Amino acid sequence: MSRHDATVRLRHMLDHGREAVAMAQGRTRHDLDVDRQFNHR
Repeated sequence: MSRHDATVRLRHMLDHGREAVAMAQGRTRHDLDVDRQFNHR
């Protein structure tokens, strides 16, 4: 894997992490447990 590929992967992980935090912000634990968007069991 080239350094460029690693940088791109890390940027994608950071973007997705930020998106996950934004989606969960303001939700309660109960919300996260019952919302199908978060509960993939």
